[in-house]
Amino acid sequence: MQKFMPIFPLGIVVFPGENLNLHIFEPRYIELINDIQQSKKTFAIPLYLKNNLAEYATEIELLSIEKKYEDGKLDIKTKGLGIVRILHFLEKVENKQYHGGIVQTIEPINQEVNRINTLLVELLEKLKNTLGIEKPIFKNLENLCSFDIAHYVGFSVEDKYHLLTIADEKARQNMIYQHLQKTLPNIKENIELINRIKMNGHFRNEIPPTII
Repeated sequence: MQKFMPIFPLGIVVFPGENLNLHIFEPRYIELINDIQQSKKTFAIPLYLKNNLAEYATEIELLSIEKKYEDGKLDIKTKGLGIVRILHFLEKVENKQYHGGIVQTIEPINQEVNRINTLLVELLEKLKNTLGIEKPIFKNLENLCSFDIAHYVGFSVEDKYHLLTIADEKARQNMIYQHLQKTLPNIKENIELINRIKMNGHFRNEIPPTII
């Protein structure tokens, strides 16, 4: 399905289901949010990186305007809904300061796969233990999807965007799994190196082995 949508470029990737709080200070985006509040419609946040506007974006719902400042600035709460593809970007919307575009909704594949793959859960536990985190990262693994965990696995911005472009939930989980398999050994080595540097010059209490 194609439709018009206001566009709010940012240097971050927002995932479907993610809650995002923003401080709005540019006049054109203040205008955008005020229009969205009145129309009760949605807008899109695409990644803007290295002077390039990404083709894929996240459809965003305005949950609330938490605070309006005297100078017009806003504190807002939003939530990611689904993924859209920008077919035609408009530098300016008629009679408006902000950007817009014709977007196409991307239908998810295997979205019913809500349970995170068991092997992926095991790698997440290894990551938690390697980092020395005692508390559970996620309270409940039952209804998690790939987007819920993607911010916690050390992805670069480019990796996060790549994940956003994948419509298949199984494929997204596989991407995260492959990433963790590749990076976990490096994380462990880096932590061991940091610990060695911290111990440099310290008096170490090493218990010698008992040799029979």
